[in-house]
Amino acid sequence: MASFVGIGCMSGSSLDGLDLCCVEFTGDVCSDLWSYRILAAKTVTYTKEWAERLRHAERLSGLELIRLHVDYGRFIGKCVATFITQNDLEDRVQFVSSHGHSVFHKPVEGVTFQLGDGEVTATLIKVPFVCDFRTKDVTLGGQGAPLVPCGERFLFRNSDICINLGGIANIGVKGSKGYDICACNRILNYLATKTGSGLLYDKDGAIARGGKVIPEVLVRLQNLAYYQEDPPKSLWLDCIEDNVLPILDVCMSL
Repeated sequence: MASFVGIGCMSGSSLDGLDLCCVEFTGDVCSDLWSYRILAAKTVTYTKEWAERLRHAERLSGLELIRLHVDYGRFIGKCVATFITQNDLEDRVQFVSSHGHSVFHKPVEGVTFQLGDGEVTATLIKVPFVCDFRTKDVTLGGQGAPLVPCGERFLFRNSDICINLGGIANIGVKGSKGYDICACNRILNYLATKTGSGLLYDKDGAIARGGKVIPEVLVRLQNLAYYQEDPPKSLWLDCIEDNVLPILDVCMSL
């Protein structure tokens, strides 16, 4: 049996914060069956300034985007270093991995980009650092997303499917394949902000529980071209903003 302790860093399209999780993985290096144990976890909530910088990153000039890339890499490194110290993990952590924050994702064009300069982050921690998870897969013709089936293959091989409900919902099938299903928290948060109550999200689904299904809106959403495509496939914010949000805007005006 072997054991490895690592920290994972993740920032999603919901822009709620930087998720940090320290996990111990135990298993047989000759098999695909591993278990995990969470040692510590924390979400570093984004300040209003950080949320705005990330939200508008795709509109920046080349130089401004690079500056943000460096700044965010430094932000990740400082958060991880603090997380390690606060949880007394200095002698346990063997590696740190960071997905970064996606700004562009157009796999058909061979393009994907996640903020967070890895070289900058690596200068602030004292263990091996892994980043840039998507680029090679996209370069080889893959979608580069979702990433989770890679881990599900080792941790949840006895499950038929795994569903991740993030800013974008995706599904993994026995760790062998996966694809994005639909927009999830990204549109729920959007609808919450439109209530005029100053909410950033629908806590515990309180608003949703008081709503009702509008059949004609559901039909329009189901008829979107993305849902007719065969996997592998992945969604990104521009597709959601161009195709999903306009339908919801019409719905809210009824």
